[in-house]
Amino acid sequence: MSAFLVGLSMSLLSMSAFAHPGGHDSDMKPLATTCTELAYPQRYETDPAYPEIKALVEECEAAKKAPAEKAKAKPAKKT
Repeated sequence: MSAFLVGLSMSLLSMSAFAHPGGHDSDMKPLATTCTELAYPQRYETDPAYPEIKALVEECEAAKKAPAEKAKAKPAKKT
C-alpha cells in the first residue's frame, strides 16, 4: 500500500511541473502591433497568416514607400 502511495505522489509531482502556464518552452508570443515590433520576430509574432499582422505589414510598407515617392515627386531645383 505504501509503495502505491509513493508512486502516486511521485506521478502527481512530476505532472505538476508541466501543468503551469507560461512554461519555459512556451512558443506563445504577443502579436506585433507596431512597425518597430515587426523587426523583432524573436520577441513578437510576425506571421502574416494573422489578419492583424498582414494589415500591419502592408501599413508599414506603405509608410516606408511614402517618403521615397515624395522625394521623387519634388522637382530638382535649377541653379
